[in-house]
Amino acid sequence: MAVGEFNHFSAIADALRPALAEIVNETADVLVGAIQEQIRSNGQVKTGAMVDGIHKEDGVDELSKNIMSAVDYWVYQNYGTRYIPARPFVEPGIERTRPEFEEKLAHIESRLPH
Repeated sequence: MAVGEFNHFSAIADALRPALAEIVNETADVLVGAIQEQIRSNGQVKTGAMVDGIHKEDGVDELSKNIMSAVDYWVYQNYGTRYIPARPFVEPGIERTRPEFEEKLAHIESRLPH
């Protein structure tokens, strides 16, 4: 016969949301840097407005962040037009950030209270 309380699922569930929010926030910072680095490596820095304008904003809740650009023309640089070729920086930045994000998720238990 089991002695004591062993069902800690509600405590674990309560601790997951803040731990995930921390990972999302950290990953958004890393993603901003990765996108900026890709813009530089693509040679897309003329005035610096596009690279310096990449930033994160809060999303609809603590588990989401929006990566934004201060300039409207980022979409033409990233995806191209019929006049200029695409020089992607968003998708490569995401792919460069993905392994670190997945690693943090794989070790989320280290962020939970003991």
